[in-house]
Amino acid sequence: MPTSIATVQIDAPMGEVFRYISTPHLLSQWVVGLEPGQRVGGDGEVKLGMRSADPAQISGAPPGSDPEITAFEPDQSVMMRIESAGFIMHTRFHLFESSGKTAVRQSVKLSYKKWFKLFAMITNRSVQKRIEQNLERLKKLVEDGAAAAAA
Repeated sequence: MPTSIATVQIDAPMGEVFRYISTPHLLSQWVVGLEPGQRVGGDGEVKLGMRSADPAQISGAPPGSDPEITAFEPDQSVMMRIESAGFIMHTRFHLFESSGKTAVRQSVKLSYKKWFKLFAMITNRSVQKRIEQNLERLKKLVEDGAAAAAA
């Protein structure tokens, strides 16, 4: 099962960073592929067992997929499982304190079904690039928000 991992350091408290990961309407501000105003799983905070009302709203989730929150630890981690005809994806966000900052590590494990295995190398590179870009967008969003609040 190929795994893509990226980590970013964000100059903000863990609770503030986690809010951008666990609040559905904030996801669209930094996850590539989500349109502004879309709600992943509805309004409110993400919770264990939550499924998306519209899987097309999940970045990378093809039609017919079934996204579900499979692990949720407040201010620490969120894990989502997305299953489609071609693959099963487990994505996890894990937060921890590091040198007075919040480190966010995202890991994505893909398990391919049937002939979709032929596209694994191309897909894995694309997934790695996307998670790196998303985490950089998250960093900028949180740090710019913290700077604006302090001004």
